[in-house]
Amino acid sequence: MSPMPFVGIATEPINTLVPMAAEIMKNHGEYDPKKMFGITILDKLKTEALYAAEAEKDPQNCNVPVIGGHSEKTLIPLLSQAEPKCNLDEKRIQEFTSRVRSSDSAILKSKCGWSPSLSVAYGAVAFTKCIMDALDGRTTQIQAYVENNDFGTSYFSGLVTVDQNGVKEMQSYSNLSSYECQLLERSIEQLRKEVLMGKKALELE
Repeated sequence: MSPMPFVGIATEPINTLVPMAAEIMKNHGEYDPKKMFGITILDKLKTEALYAAEAEKDPQNCNVPVIGGHSEKTLIPLLSQAEPKCNLDEKRIQEFTSRVRSSDSAILKSKCGWSPSLSVAYGAVAFTKCIMDALDGRTTQIQAYVENNDFGTSYFSGLVTVDQNGVKEMQSYSNLSSYECQLLERSIEQLRKEVLMGKKALELE
């Protein structure tokens, strides 16, 4: 495989499987960190849908950044950066964050253990369209979990800019709320554990 194709992983647990896949490809000398993605667009879509309901707005007109990882303890919705603004007190912000983080478990429970197949398929299609646009020469943006060591976790999820060569950069944010900073600190610790699990799961001699 040369050059390495774009790889998108949608299978759970993404926080662990993406590093695992990367280690396997490194072992075969075919790894390009700019082309390895965990498909996490659903994290952003469900956050914006819940935010729209809270703010009584159209979801298509809402933008809520989501960073961290793709698990209940690592996903961080940045309400301080959300548009349009919605004045939520601290209690409602914490309740909203909890609702977003536990939404996957709630869906599994409501579907008697079955995953939201259509939503996962939609995420895969949206990711594929983004990559096709990039390969066609158009710079695009997509929510994804990629190799990124800005917080010492090796991998991180956020809004990434992609061109025909792969990931260019990840969107950064300033002026986070104190609550978001606390979430980030705890999420980093958990994400490191989940990434390390993937790196060590298939240690090849």
